[in-house]
Amino acid sequence: WEEHNTDIIASSLPFLALHSLKLIDINIAVDAWPYLFQNIEHCKELILLDLSGNKQDDSSIHLLTKHLTAQKSISKLCLSSCDLDDQCMKELAKGLRHNSTP
Repeated sequence: WEEHNTDIIASSLPFLALHSLKLIDINIAVDAWPYLFQNIEHCKELILLDLSGNKQDDSSIHLLTKHLTAQKSISKLCLSSCDLDDQCMKELAKGLRHNSTP
């Protein structure tokens, strides 16, 4: 997965009326997550986000939860086979809990 592919996808997201986005097992570089998550925040109709099979770390999960909190429409999040450790899960649970409060 080339870095410019992530840039192309991320920069086009705000202009698409997507209901689901599946970026499964495409080996997105860790340093590409911030730009991607920033643009996912602008997908106001996005309901399903599937990032399965892509390695995540504490910082990417923190950014994901930050942008999910601002995004609000995602109700299905798939992160299977993302090598999430206990700290990632705590960060995710904290962010999702915050996201579910009115």
